[in-house]
Amino acid sequence: MDLVLVMISVIETILANSSLQLSHIRVLRLFKVFRTLRVVREVPFLSRLRMMMSAIASSVASLVWAIVLLFFTIFMFSCVFLQGATQYILNDIEFSDSNITFLAEFFPNMQLTMLTLFMTTTGGINWWDVEGVLLDIGWVYGALFVVYIAIMILALLNIVTGIFLNDALEMAANDREIQKKNQKEKRMEIADELRSMFHMLDTDASGTITFEEFES
Repeated sequence: MDLVLVMISVIETILANSSLQLSHIRVLRLFKVFRTLRVVREVPFLSRLRMMMSAIASSVASLVWAIVLLFFTIFMFSCVFLQGATQYILNDIEFSDSNITFLAEFFPNMQLTMLTLFMTTTGGINWWDVEGVLLDIGWVYGALFVVYIAIMILALLNIVTGIFLNDALEMAANDREIQKKNQKEKRMEIADELRSMFHMLDTDASGTITFEEFES
């Protein structure tokens, strides 16, 4: 966090000395709002918020690889379904077929095909609507789509959720360990200060403090 703030300040200084528009500098200054996040690390009752932010930050790498895995899975299935949709449209003589309209809307190219498959697993569209059209294209495509839904919902998404949950639990455990370590260090510092004070009061080095030594 401190590194980000320093980098923003340096960039702001460079832009201020350049010929860029003032509006660009003002937009950059909005990032200084992140300075308020320092409060989260200092205020005790915001410890849970700090833990959540730390868990999110520690899960960034897992998130990137999860997106890559989901992307390639959707891409492979999209290649098959797009090929089937294209052949169905080219071989269909009755252009009034409702399936043609559906395929032209949801399977016109690779990008929208991948988006359609993504929406079927995230609630964007009802996956049975897609299944009905794919069954009309061929039972193989219908069966393959059921396999895709099973892989995404029952396997991949649950695995990804488990990974994120595990990262969050590890971060929470590490955060508690850090808090315990800091508390232990503070107690040791207080103990050292008290020990030094008692040594100063024990003028006769007897190991005990008498009432007269305490008053003096």
